[in-house]
Amino acid sequence: MTKTRTIQLAELKLLKSLCSFLDARNLRYYLAFGTLLGAVRHRGFIPWDDDVDIVMPREDYNKLLSFPDSAFEPPFRLSELRRSAEHVEFLGKYLDISKPISLYKEDRMAIVDKYIWIDIVPLDGLPKSKIKRLAIKYVSICLRLIYKLSVSNYNYKRSAIKNIIIKWMSRHIPRQKVYGLFLKLITKYSFYESETVVSANDLNTSFYIYPQNIFGNPVKIFFENGLYNAPENYKKFLEIQYGDYMKLPPDEERDHHGFYLN
Repeated sequence: MTKTRTIQLAELKLLKSLCSFLDARNLRYYLAFGTLLGAVRHRGFIPWDDDVDIVMPREDYNKLLSFPDSAFEPPFRLSELRRSAEHVEFLGKYLDISKPISLYKEDRMAIVDKYIWIDIVPLDGLPKSKIKRLAIKYVSICLRLIYKLSVSNYNYKRSAIKNIIIKWMSRHIPRQKVYGLFLKLITKYSFYESETVVSANDLNTSFYIYPQNIFGNPVKIFFENGLYNAPENYKKFLEIQYGDYMKLPPDEERDHHGFYLN
């Protein structure tokens, strides 16, 4: 068995555990990004992928965060910026703390994942006004950049000037406050009451905007050896994200996260 396949099977256990938890509590989720693409194109993982992603409406995501650690069956644990000092991303992660990982090379971030995980990405509503949407886009990009610099590894091999700036920012920028400003901005509009939505995963220069109605009532889709929720119009989601999503990318674009199980 390859290293990638070993990681995939460990992530599949995480996915089954989390989705069972969500289904039992009537919390809405959808397979998304490379995981959804794998389900449609490969009926499972993309062969070279070592990642699992789901998205959740912010309202359901917040309900998930309200559960204490004791609600999750060991060795699984929910990690998020408001729950863990070691968490640094603007999305949640579901961890298997019995499976530590190591990176193949030094990371740009000062704090990196220590355990195998799957990503839980919140979906937020957007205003009808294009001007207001643009304002949210560029302010959120700036906040994410400031935040990213504040948690970057200033010992990483960059220019000395860049690392001096990053070191200063890591010591003087209150990252939780920056995240609070981001949340105040991005959660102003409800997922369920908006015509268009965005994911925290896309709050960068790409800024994919999705019609809210493509998510709709989840439909079941086959992934590996089970059925999981997908957006009602999952083909439209994949077209927005990837264009001709059934076409295989060239070898040099077949990325993975660069980690291995210890």
